[in-house]
Amino acid sequence: MVDRLSASASEIFAGAIQDYGRGIIMGTQTYGKGTVQSSIDMNQLVNPSILQRLAALVGKNVAGGAAGKDGVAPPQLGQINLTMAKFYRVTGSSTQHKGVMPDIVFPSVYPMDKIGEDTEKSALPWDEVKKSNFMAVADLNPIKPELIKLHQERMAKSLDYKILNQDIADMKNREKEVSITLNESKLKAERDSLEAKSLEKTNLLRAERGLAPIKKGAKIAKEESFDFVEEESLKVMLDFMKSANPKDKSVVKTVKEFQ
Repeated sequence: MVDRLSASASEIFAGAIQDYGRGIIMGTQTYGKGTVQSSIDMNQLVNPSILQRLAALVGKNVAGGAAGKDGVAPPQLGQINLTMAKFYRVTGSSTQHKGVMPDIVFPSVYPMDKIGEDTEKSALPWDEVKKSNFMAVADLNPIKPELIKLHQERMAKSLDYKILNQDIADMKNREKEVSITLNESKLKAERDSLEAKSLEKTNLLRAERGLAPIKKGAKIAKEESFDFVEEESLKVMLDFMKSANPKDKSVVKTVKEFQ
């Protein structure tokens, strides 16, 4: 499972799982951080005698600096980060800029147009190199269309999915707001309205699962908590298990127990 905040090492891992046919990737397009940087200490690049002259010009010790012969610490010039290399998948595709596209897509709670390497103006572009000579463990491509179809069918009927998309839409609308009331009573009314809507959605989802409604301020028991994305990911994996091993008795048993 990945999301827009999955970056660097987690993207490489997800890409390897996908390329070698080791599993199904679920979530949203990843961050796209496919570059390698090195930190360079600027003090190491400047002649020590020049640093001492600079220290003499400053005329005082600089915190963290090692004192020279005259007792004056050299200035700390800081460091720079230089991009030295790029990560590439065995298919030849870079994870830079594009990241990893999941096989099963979920709505993103993070703004895709504000978070990610492709939102940075000076980010290095995506490119590709020659494909590596590798052998996949399995070819899952024939199974993926059916998994996507079953997932989309569930989403079309899912109250969780509908509410999640509505929450995302509400967040986008709030981001567009450029003013806020300073009137205490109006501000309190707005807050109470949001809390009431949140409680209503929670109780709708609880009713969907056969749970009793809760009142404002009530704590939800741990055994009654639920995560829609986690639940749906388990259902996708069950679909995958059935598609890959339709006659395996242990798989059939696992599916029945989950259902």
